[in-house]
Amino acid sequence: MRRSVCGADGSSRLSVELRQCAQVAGERWASQVREMTMEEHRQVTGGWPGTMSEARYVVAAHVASRWDPLQRPQLGAANEEALACVVYSSARCWWNARQERVAKGEP
Repeated sequence: MRRSVCGADGSSRLSVELRQCAQVAGERWASQVREMTMEEHRQVTGGWPGTMSEARYVVAAHVASRWDPLQRPQLGAANEEALACVVYSSARCWWNARQERVAKGEP
């Protein structure tokens, strides 16, 4: 079983650039989940449906691959987990903000 190391600020060891990249990736992930849900004619309700396992995939597939392989920072397991925490948190915040707007009748 993989244990999450997310704390209040799981990104404390990360550079500003990596943290910002992870935040954008999380928002993009949440937006894609919302769009796919709507395309399937399902209601977009409730809390964020994503998981930490999916956030780790987003890190591997999108955040870490952002750099040329020769220039890519060597993240290490602890930093990859911290990035996954940032991705997950960013996606959840984006999702919840949209849910609050919808509850108030806003688009």
